[in-house]
Amino acid sequence: LHVAAVSHRPLKAVFLSGAGKPLKTLVFEGYQTVLGRSRPMRLTIIEHIRGNARTTMTYSGMRLVETPAAWFNPDYLERIP
Repeated sequence: LHVAAVSHRPLKAVFLSGAGKPLKTLVFEGYQTVLGRSRPMRLTIIEHIRGNARTTMTYSGMRLVETPAAWFNPDYLERIP
């Protein structure tokens, strides 16, 4: 995990195989203050085993919602809306 020296924000996470080769890299970007905290609003996933294919997720319209305890039960996963 690479973090910024001053703010301690995550910048990049590299996930390695057991042999030490990079499998995926997550890049955290576009930090904004949302719901009272500094949050990365854009995540880019780089899949090294798929020719460095990239997926970018851009977040917007964040809101707090109550999460029922049942959602944390693996048997419930198929029923989550």
